[in-house]
Amino acid sequence: ALKLRRRLFSSSDWERRLGVLGSGDTVFIQFPVHNHSIGVSNYLASLAHQGVRIVLIVHDLESFRIVKNRTESVLRRLELQREEGLLLEVCARIVFHNERMRERARELFGERVYAKSVALGCFDYLLSDELACEADSRLATHKDEGVIIAGNLLQRKAGYAYELPDDVPFVLYGPNYTGAANKSPNVRYEGVFSPDELPIHLRGSFGLVWDGPSADSCVGAYGEYLAVNNPHKASLYLASGIPVIIWEKAALASFVITHGCGITVASLSEIGQRIEALDNAAYAKMVENTHSIARKLRSGKYLRRALTTIMSELSEER
Repeated sequence: ALKLRRRLFSSSDWERRLGVLGSGDTVFIQFPVHNHSIGVSNYLASLAHQGVRIVLIVHDLESFRIVKNRTESVLRRLELQREEGLLLEVCARIVFHNERMRERARELFGERVYAKSVALGCFDYLLSDELACEADSRLATHKDEGVIIAGNLLQRKAGYAYELPDDVPFVLYGPNYTGAANKSPNVRYEGVFSPDELPIHLRGSFGLVWDGPSADSCVGAYGEYLAVNNPHKASLYLASGIPVIIWEKAALASFVITHGCGITVASLSEIGQRIEALDNAAYAKMVENTHSIARKLRSGKYLRRALTTIMSELSEER
């Protein structure tokens, strides 16, 4: 009943907040919005028809996940695509995570959505100078100081965290971990910290970007989503100055390779041999490259660059 009430009244909340906008104004909206429904999409569409320019900053699109999820009803899948498709259609511009997500959007929603979108590159992760200095002072100085796993450790979402190889030390951070009672000697659980505090608590040589139930590959709804999205945990590691280990088919893998800030693997079983093959000079260079990326993420450079591009394009269209 509460969920239904929120869905019914959410559009009126939006109308009250955005009623001051008029033709020529630009509004930036992070998506998904809380309690979004077709009512919200319809209201935003009406604003667009009045000349308000809507710029959508995409964090998640359920259509990407649900389109292959046969456990969801056909009706639910159609409803989500209708909601999200309507909003994408009326937006003036869209910020997607990366080029692969832009391509997937083209497949699902058409060429027009693709043409008015830009790729972010990597999510920024803002840190104050004080936190950044403290995080930098605690960084690993050697490649063998462990692999960090940070995030929601609920077993149905992160089943891989309960099947970790035993030839590498792992350090886990996050809620819902249930493996502490029977954990392997190479696995250490450090508890839960707020996103603002987490960078100064991370201890390890690499941060793992992985998802899904299997340690062999990223599969299932959560694992396959890595093929199109930029996980926030990747930005957490990189902004903290920690190189990443990422699934080789992840959308962000090309970013990691291009900038030399980590390693790509097909399976978690490869991690040990990949670290062993890395000499100290190569690891030091990887850390140096990661610091270069960290400075950009900490200051919001990637989003600022995307929004500058968008505002420049919109100005030319006036």
